[in-house]
Amino acid sequence: MTFSRMDDPSVPPPPSPPPSPPDSSKTESPITHSDEWWFWDGNIVVIAEDTAYRVHKGVLSLHSEVFKDMFQIGQQSSAETFEDCLMVHVSDTASDFSLILKIIYFGGQTCYLEKDSVLELSTIQTMFVLGRKYNIPYIHRDALRRLHIYFPTTLREWDSEQSPITPRRNPRDGTRRPSIEVNIISMIRLFKVARMFDDLRFVLPMTMLWCAVLQPRQIIMGIEDKGDVREVFTLEEQDYILRFKEDMNQVIRGIPNIFHNIVRGAATDPSRRFCDAFGSCGIPGCDIAQEEYIKSALSMIEGYKNWSPLQLWRKLIGIMECTKESPAMVACKGCEKRILSALKMARNDAWNAIGIRLEVPDWGELPLKD
Repeated sequence: MTFSRMDDPSVPPPPSPPPSPPDSSKTESPITHSDEWWFWDGNIVVIAEDTAYRVHKGVLSLHSEVFKDMFQIGQQSSAETFEDCLMVHVSDTASDFSLILKIIYFGGQTCYLEKDSVLELSTIQTMFVLGRKYNIPYIHRDALRRLHIYFPTTLREWDSEQSPITPRRNPRDGTRRPSIEVNIISMIRLFKVARMFDDLRFVLPMTMLWCAVLQPRQIIMGIEDKGDVREVFTLEEQDYILRFKEDMNQVIRGIPNIFHNIVRGAATDPSRRFCDAFGSCGIPGCDIAQEEYIKSALSMIEGYKNWSPLQLWRKLIGIMECTKESPAMVACKGCEKRILSALKMARNDAWNAIGIRLEVPDWGELPLKD
């Protein structure tokens, strides 16, 4: 019998290959002290990401039953310690947890709870999520109050506000709302959170109208923010947005026919009597003016690139309201009044349809004080 080199017991085995260097991507980052939240007399260490916060159990427990229960569990004999202090972990980012600590420790002395202070949308979202997570009612309520200011639930408020970016006069009390900066990333993140909580569904229509602007490729592949962090949608979220885009597209495709019928009907319906001298409309030039208005409006509709039927109806109303600048499109007062009324009704129907489509409770039904 013959032996191969590997089978011959007299031949020493080859040396083992040197060990592979450790994968630096799998090594844990060292935990570091928070520069701002490390109290020498603190009696609990909270770890968020790779940052350690030495704080006071009594202070956090006073504001949150969730923290109180968390710390009681942490007192068990098997609990972890960090530098001889009891330690608990939270799933929040370090920046988010720092924000909550600022509000808990110094809320009355910071901008976060001031009624008229202007906060970034991402900050308000963090206040909502963590205020709810840790059952801190005053933080959760203040976040909801701020979001209600910038995300209207009635068409009247929408027209007064138009968007969270531009300051407008508040129709509830006449005060002027401060502006906040938003971008597509902040709207996407708020959209994701809004779908998780029923008391935040009122922001869905505006966030969805922002998401609907995205191209299908962006919805499927995601979109990067300034820090090269890619915000991606789940498959369910992709389907949700794409279906909404198609619904809005169908609504927009149907607007020309609705619009044409509205304008045509203003002069042909014999029940519409606004001009005492003529009964049903027979004013010379009114039909011609309406035809000019139809041509101008349909041309604008054809070039419309937005995904919001609300804005399209608003533009159609704006053309009619500005006809005095174009004498060729001046209809009689009776027809003009009827057309404007029907256009506004159609726009209100579009507003209600968005709330129904997104299953937003009490959409458009909240009362306003004049």
